[in-house]
Amino acid sequence: NLPPVPPVDVTLEPHHKMLPVGVVMSTLGAQVIVEGVEKHEPLNEGSILWLTESRKPLGLVDEIFGPVKNPYYIVRYNSESEVPAGIQGGTTLVSCVPEYADRVLNNKDLYRKGYDASGANDEELSDEVEFSDDEKEAEYRKMQKMTKRGVNDQNPDKRKNNKKKFSPRDHRLPTIPNAPA
Repeated sequence: NLPPVPPVDVTLEPHHKMLPVGVVMSTLGAQVIVEGVEKHEPLNEGSILWLTESRKPLGLVDEIFGPVKNPYYIVRYNSESEVPAGIQGGTTLVSCVPEYADRVLNNKDLYRKGYDASGANDEELSDEVEFSDDEKEAEYRKMQKMTKRGVNDQNPDKRKNNKKKFSPRDHRLPTIPNAPA
């Protein structure tokens, strides 16, 4: 025995936007099967489906099956008497309202084409960068050195000014003021 289906006590306001989900395919006892259209984001169990024309709730999605691109939804009721009147297979349009829907795949990146960034013999790629031009390689290496030196050392003039000057001709070490002799 399945647990009882909770009632849907929600009324849509005029500002609620309805998005097409599919069409009622058939009614089997205390279940309504909705065939999803291809151009919608699949809904998760617990989402509320709505009768598009009357803007009244059809019920909660109890189960999902079929292909991801156009899944089928089962809306279950506690008894056949709870199935809304006037539902006809193939003609009754069904929608969802984003505020009352939970998407199966919320991440749009999941639909992008992926790739395998592995090297020969399925080994990990090395961190080594390949260049088609010697000048680009030289520029890259120069930038790597600059990064290693840090932000403060990027100005070569600044580095020269910070060093104590020592002339080999003087043969004397520079003196530090206020230092004990």
